[in-house]
Amino acid sequence: MANYLARFVPNYSDILFPPTSMLSNKVTFVWEEPQEAAFQKLKKILLSDPVLMVFNSGKETIVTTNASSYGLGVTICQKQAVRRRSVIAYASRSLTPTESRYAQIEKLAVMWGCEKFRAF
Repeated sequence: MANYLARFVPNYSDILFPPTSMLSNKVTFVWEEPQEAAFQKLKKILLSDPVLMVFNSGKETIVTTNASSYGLGVTICQKQAVRRRSVIAYASRSLTPTESRYAQIEKLAVMWGCEKFRAF
């Protein structure tokens, strides 16, 4: 269920990195404080009201990307009233072991963000 709701959660893959890093067969599954904190943070976000707006092709659109050593994120916003932006969509994903060794993951974040939201 959480994966379905990921589009409503900013930095979804970063938040879930502690628990998902234990899913490898090479790692012993031990639920400790970092995993519990990530789980509680995700629950809190999922229980809050969603704030996504409907895309309007007539408004200025802003794409913001973000990358860390273990994940990528992208947000699409549109200008609404003066000095106000509304979020249209969030997306994030974890990096593969190979991708995490890339020197320029910011470039990868831009490319992936554009591919993810090419319909907009």
